Amino acid sequence: MKKKDLISKWLDHELTADELKAFEASNAFGSLSRIDQAAELVQKPELDVALSYQKLKAKRDQVREKSLWNWRRAVVSVAAVAVIALGLFWVVSNNSGMVQVMTAMGEKTELTLPDSSEVVLNAGSSLEYDQNWDDVRAVRLNGEALFEVEEGKTFTVETSVGTIQVLGTRFNVKNRDNWFEVTCFDGLVEVKFGASNYKLSAGNSFRLVNGQPHWEETSMTNPAWVANKSIFKSVPLSSVLSELERQYAIEIEATEIDKSVIFTGSFTHEDLETALRAISIPLSLTFEVKENSVTLK
Repeated sequence: MKKKDLISKWLDHELTADELKAFEASNAFGSLSRIDQAAELVQKPELDVALSYQKLKAKRDQVREKSLWNWRRAVVSVAAVAVIALGLFWVVSNNSGMVQVMTAMGEKTELTLPDSSEVVLNAGSSLEYDQNWDDVRAVRLNGEALFEVEEGKTFTVETSVGTIQVLGTRFNVKNRDNWFEVTCFDGLVEVKFGASNYKLSAGNSFRLVNGQPHWEETSMTNPAWVANKSIFKSVPLSSVLSELERQYAIEIEATEIDKSVIFTGSFTHEDLETALRAISIPLSLTFEVKENSVTLK
């Protein structure tokens, strides 16, 4: 029996004695048991996890349907899907009242917020928000995400570098090491960092790399990464290699090259060899791949 089928039957308490024994011996059982125990301690929040999960699943399958799950099964089911398919963790804390979603290296995921705003989370990223959503529409982002915000009161994205505020729009935020970038695809976005305050209309981008601000226009209607591609324009090679590590869940050894060199180009998220050639050929570099490790020279 497939692992996903075992988990489904375990959630419904339908496993036979032999199936239960087999499932308890699997790697997934320990993690899901701990999530199950934690779920029993969590009081049902205002956030309807079941509805949010169903909306996400329906969008992917292009089939709209509604289903009523009990609270405990909803939390564990979302976690089960995360463990098997996405490698992300869905954490609900009854002490702080915060919900956190994290993607692993090499993974992306979609989620729907309580106000029906939609988020696509890039690899190696995390998003956190308060369950008391009616009080304030605000999330904290570490990494990169595309937001499509429903109209309403002010929606705030907080990062370690700056704050983005909108009323209803579609925009991308990237908050990585030494790289902060906001691109507006629809509507109007207000970006605040330090004592500075900027407003971006659709088709405009603000970027802060190593403390240096840049403004650019874009004809794109979505960030390239949602189509499994990373595009760079005049950025340090170190940032390009960090993104490559993030998208392929690999480690790159590059001690023999100058990672401060400026790079303009792109790479695909779908084939490592092709991605490495896209980076190495323009810079006259060579590479060697060994399992999850890459050496650039």
